[in-house]
Amino acid sequence: KEIRTFEPHPTQVVETTGAGDSYVGAIAYGIINSYSIEELGIFASKVSAITIQNIGAQNSMPYLDQVMGIS
Repeated sequence: KEIRTFEPHPTQVVETTGAGDSYVGAIAYGIINSYSIEELGIFASKVSAITIQNIGAQNSMPYLDQVMGIS
């Protein structure tokens, strides 16, 4: 087994509600779209970073274009 760690995407935290859900959802999206392990970690980190910049769970979930627009 190999253990991989990924740095969190830098962001300002407003509220952490939904961060785990958005992270897991991003992992599922990445698997369906054949992302590499590296791509999965980076993508999921970006998704949850956007999520915690807003208040609430469902309202904080980002759209794909929001995620793809950050570096």
